[in-house]
Amino acid sequence: MTSPASTRARRWSRSPGGASSAAAPSRATRVAPSLIVLDAARQPGGAAEEWQERRLNDGSRHRVYKRFFTAECLADEVGGGRVLHAGHWFVLVATPSLRDR
Repeated sequence: MTSPASTRARRWSRSPGGASSAAAPSRATRVAPSLIVLDAARQPGGAAEEWQERRLNDGSRHRVYKRFFTAECLADEVGGGRVLHAGHWFVLVATPSLRDR
């Protein structure tokens, strides 16, 4: 069974070329005025995006499109967010208030 949170996360995914679903952040305002976004950090010299193969416990394999961000790039991606953490492995950003948009 899929949790509602994981369903929402999949809906706000990125596609190659940078297209995103604007509906997910606006739906989130029903619960909170802003979002906290955690993502994998871009490594020095590493690719900004790539296709990865994921293998699930049931043995199935899936190709996923993965993007990697610097903290500043992720803040820009969410519309001018505030950087909360800029670590080697992860970046954490708070979005501006979504209710004010």
